[in-house]
Amino acid sequence: MTEQQRESAEQKLRQAYDKSEKRVSRTSDELVATQGFTEALAMLTSNAVAMSRVMSTGLDQVVKTTRLAGQRDINRLARQLNRTEDKLEQVLQVVEQLEEELAATRAERDEARRETRPVETRAKRTAATTPVRSSAASSSTSGRGRGRGRSANVTNGEVTSADVTNSVAQGGEENGR
Repeated sequence: MTEQQRESAEQKLRQAYDKSEKRVSRTSDELVATQGFTEALAMLTSNAVAMSRVMSTGLDQVVKTTRLAGQRDINRLARQLNRTEDKLEQVLQVVEQLEEELAATRAERDEARRETRPVETRAKRTAATTPVRSSAASSSTSGRGRGRGRSANVTNGEVTSADVTNSVAQGGEENGR
């Protein structure tokens, strides 16, 4: 095929296409202009809407029968999940506040312990270096020799603050007679 033959074939094809398009356009314009087309279009639209409703209702029945979650169920569960998440967030905030309060309370307690430890340690050092007077020694120095058998409890060479307190109280008791 030569170039001229090809161009003439394309022109003939375009002319045929244009003629058929004009005929279809005129026919469709005439069809659309009639009352029957409008009624047919309205009927088709109402049938499509009715079919959509029937299918939706039928699908809902299938979902209910098979006990699958429907759109309403999913929406209800989504709202419930959101409420639960909100409550959980509130609980987490309260827990965080309580943890902060607990940490502050522990810090205060530890600080109070640090402040009281040096006093207790000084009292223990003082008690350990204070000479222990036994009742027998007191009675022999006072010349009374009653021998009541009161003496400080010394275990493993260690003297406790209770031993010192008892010893001092016993000595004061005997000196007061």
